[in-house]
Amino acid sequence: MVVLALALYSLVRNLGGLSQAEIAAAFHAVPARRLWLCASLTGISFAALGSYDAIAVRSMGLLRVSLARSWFAGAAATAISSTLGFHALTATAVRYRLFTRSGLTGLDVAGVTAFSWTALAFGFISVLAAAMLVSPSSGGSQRAIGLALLFILLAGIRLLGTGRQILFWDHSLKLPSTRAALAQMGLGAVEMASAVAALYVLIPDAAAASFPAFCALYIGAVLLGIASHAPGGLGVFEAAMLVGSPAQGRAGILAALLLYRVIYNLGPFVLAAAALAGEEARAALSSTADKP
Repeated sequence: MVVLALALYSLVRNLGGLSQAEIAAAFHAVPARRLWLCASLTGISFAALGSYDAIAVRSMGLLRVSLARSWFAGAAATAISSTLGFHALTATAVRYRLFTRSGLTGLDVAGVTAFSWTALAFGFISVLAAAMLVSPSSGGSQRAIGLALLFILLAGIRLLGTGRQILFWDHSLKLPSTRAALAQMGLGAVEMASAVAALYVLIPDAAAASFPAFCALYIGAVLLGIASHAPGGLGVFEAAMLVGSPAQGRAGILAALLLYRVIYNLGPFVLAAAALAGEEARAALSSTADKP
């Protein structure tokens, strides 16, 4: 609540002087090709997000779940949780609903979820480390942090990518192989870079920082949004992005943020909700047909 209150105060302070005419003009100034580019990058991002679960399912040897099913579960879970917030609850609930229908146990779902979150963390760390190392504005301390993050990333891959079995009482969980861990890291980097670029292409040229610096700002804003537990980080993400952006061109930045919400959050959410509704309808019809 404290983070959300500070975010709302920051939004009022940074946007209070904008008129409706300025905001409307900023919306109309965004070229259509940039909207299509944002949508394309959104598609790449969610393709990678769904692939997290597909790789996790195969790494754990859960061959009774098809790749298409596991990809759908991962993409739908992320699309729902990114908009509703409370990722640990909403994303896990969607995965549990879909995977248990394919014969997985609760522990299996927990393992797939853990591996997917690990891949997401790999994406955050790899892109942030690269941004701090190559950004023209990075000083010695920022590059040192980038190297430390890179070391943490490599240590995490070495620790998790063993392919060993971990025992939990009378259950076992298989860790991914080094190859699978590297694949998750690569997908994580692609997913995070695509998500950042989807917003970056909407930012007016006059207000755009370098892409590496923008990556660091974006990741910080996302983490603040997650910490606030506001649905989808709504308000908190926008406030952090505005505070870290140049003072000039605020109307254009606001227009970019709102368009990004529609394309990257609302669009996949609507598609995922429709697909899940279809899934429930088919399950209900199948259950009715099986009854004598």
